[in-house]
Amino acid sequence: MRSPTPRSAVPPRREFRRGVVALVVALVALVGCVPTGERPELVGDPVEAATIDGATPCPPPVEPFVGFGSTVVVVVGDQGPLERCVLVADTLALRSRGLMEVDGIGDYDGMIFVFPEDTTGGFWMGNTYLPLSIAFVDATGVVVTVHDMEPCPAAVDCPDYLPDAPYRWAVEVPQGELEAFGLRVGSRLAVETLPVAVP
Repeated sequence: MRSPTPRSAVPPRREFRRGVVALVVALVALVGCVPTGERPELVGDPVEAATIDGATPCPPPVEPFVGFGSTVVVVVGDQGPLERCVLVADTLALRSRGLMEVDGIGDYDGMIFVFPEDTTGGFWMGNTYLPLSIAFVDATGVVVTVHDMEPCPAAVDCPDYLPDAPYRWAVEVPQGELEAFGLRVGSRLAVETLPVAVP
């Protein structure tokens, strides 16, 4: 599967008020039901989450992203709850296309790849011009693996970037911007804010 290219500048971080939200209680319950194993230590307060009071919705995608969706996701981490506006790749065709052959992602914070079930497939940078970072996110919203990925515009001998555990979502941002996004191993995305795959 292919991964996208980053934009040249990331919009300023948007931090929002903290509040106790039922969705995080559900998230914590889900985390408790996951089989034990090599689970990363969680980052941040597991009970605190963001409220989306009057948040500005993501702008609808324009060229070259017509056909993709857009949505706000909530990152729960040690920086507090953060809202991020992302492009959505929720079909096989959109996941395969990603951010190939573009030179930026406009006013979005990144792109989220949505899978219908857990997967362990890797990402590659074929036909991608700019460096990216990726966070693999499991079914409970926990970031299990992060990588920096180098461009491979000729799509020849491109390396695969593999997760350390099964994942349900993957988030790509311009290389080096995962921390600003609020994502590192152990950070969480509030599951209830995440898009689901389209059949």
